[in-house]
Amino acid sequence: MQNIRVRPPPIHPSWLNSLLLLPFLVEEYPDVIHKGCGHPGCIKRPSFGNDGSTKAEFCSQHAWKGMVNVVSKRCGDPWCMKHPTYGQPGSKKAEFCSQHAWKGMVNVVSKRCGDPWCMKHPTYGQPGSKKAEFCSQHAWKGMVNVVSKRCGHPGCRKYAAYGDAGSKKAECCSQHAREGMVNVVSKRCGHPGCVKYSAYGDAGKKAEFCSQHAREGMVNVVSKRCCHPGCMKHPTFGQPGSKKAEFCSQHAWKGMVNVVSKRCGHPGCMKYPTYGQSGSKKAECCSQHAWKGMVNVVSKRCGHPGGVKYSAYGDAGKKAEFCSQHAREGMVNVVSKRCGHPGCRKYAAYGDAGSKKAECCSQHAREGMVNVVSKRCGHPGCVKYSAYGDAGKKAEFCSQHAREGMVNVVSKRCGHPGCMKHPTYGQPGSKKAEFCSQHAWKGMVNVVSKRCGHPGCMKHPTYGQPGSKKAEFCSQHAWKGMVNVVSKRCGHPGCMKHPTYGQPGSKKAEFCSQHAWKGMVNVVSKRCGHLGCMKYPTFGQPGSKKAEFCSQHAWKGMVNVVKKR
Repeated sequence: MQNIRVRPPPIHPSWLNSLLLLPFLVEEYPDVIHKGCGHPGCIKRPSFGNDGSTKAEFCSQHAWKGMVNVVSKRCGDPWCMKHPTYGQPGSKKAEFCSQHAWKGMVNVVSKRCGDPWCMKHPTYGQPGSKKAEFCSQHAWKGMVNVVSKRCGHPGCRKYAAYGDAGSKKAECCSQHAREGMVNVVSKRCGHPGCVKYSAYGDAGKKAEFCSQHAREGMVNVVSKRCCHPGCMKHPTFGQPGSKKAEFCSQHAWKGMVNVVSKRCGHPGCMKYPTYGQSGSKKAECCSQHAWKGMVNVVSKRCGHPGGVKYSAYGDAGKKAEFCSQHAREGMVNVVSKRCGHPGCRKYAAYGDAGSKKAECCSQHAREGMVNVVSKRCGHPGCVKYSAYGDAGKKAEFCSQHAREGMVNVVSKRCGHPGCMKHPTYGQPGSKKAEFCSQHAWKGMVNVVSKRCGHPGCMKHPTYGQPGSKKAEFCSQHAWKGMVNVVSKRCGHPGCMKHPTYGQPGSKKAEFCSQHAWKGMVNVVSKRCGHLGCMKYPTFGQPGSKKAEFCSQHAWKGMVNVVKKR
């Protein structure tokens, strides 16, 4: 009797659960049962095979060297081997990778955030679920990141980014990474030999280069942007008690606080830490609460060998490399903000009262603006700017209220070793002051003090318009009606003489000789160098203009250097 092959009945999904039917199903329905990876014991679906073949033999984990993915579709670019994710808007068909996508194409593969108008990829979902529903910005309260892998260290909730060198599997966070582990998550810069992480790329595309090697027109495509429409700054402000940054400092809502920057380790201190252990990069305390021996580990130092000052000067549009003293010719201050007045290159120091945002220089400041950059003296009620502090620390007090041992930590010092005077002399044609008058090199000129407005006159101006504080000419070239606007006047009402008398032991001149109070002494004119002598000196070394002694106490050989010849 002839064997009649009976056609098997239509398959039902529930039959797949029965192991008894497995041989029958494999024989009759070879396309229904997925073949397993060729590696013993591996039950993953194979997707890798020999290059040029369409037969998948192994999964990505067990694929042999040289095998390629023969299952997933490739980018439509003839020589590109990447998987396509971009296609026409409204279509689900992926045609090109992000690099070769045509203008106007969008990612049609990755799931989008559940917010109706948001095009970001979702990473947040319900705790315990693996389903991502919203991006970090639109995630509901209580949702957690269900996409990023956590650190393998027990109890650590940070995201894993470090793994074994050569592997793509992230196992630990930076804190718990084992010795020899490297960051296997962040992509490296595409510039040959550069090991920095890439953050810059074409708008809407992936990051390809670091900030240093980014091509013209590239933008930071990694860092989150401020939620204010059109603002490209990175957000640092959010709701108090939250770690979610939503807005930049400019667009932050009232009551928002900086939720990104770390705070000083001192209990109750809300300042940002800049000081840490020498040799470490970890900032722990602010300058006020820094422990003995701590150094500033945040601010970059000058690139000049042995330079310990902070760098502020660099090539225009680039990073700061040197301090003002060691800056190369053509370098500019790339740290300080410029005045907002069109064409003005001065540094902004004035802003609205109560704000910390500097918008204009003193010349272009609008009515009501105050200096929001310079720190005020720490003495209660004092409104002067602080310039004095402990050596190597920040300025805390003005000269009047500075504590014993404090020094001027703001003004630049003379370049001569050990000299604490302020420099005023530099190379002719330069605005850079390098030395004081005593240590200035031959040929150097005063590049700090303003000159008289008369052509060719090198004297310092002291005369200007009445009621103005701007000195324009010296006494010789002053116009008719101009008055001395530099020198201080006598404290007696209506007196226009210059004060020379003040309290004994003080250097502050308050009154002229006519209106000086009883007991006041001349605190301006120099006294004879002889101990206890109160006469004015007129004698000095021949050829010098410096008067040192009076006629009675002048040394042998000294001459009168005051009397006009």
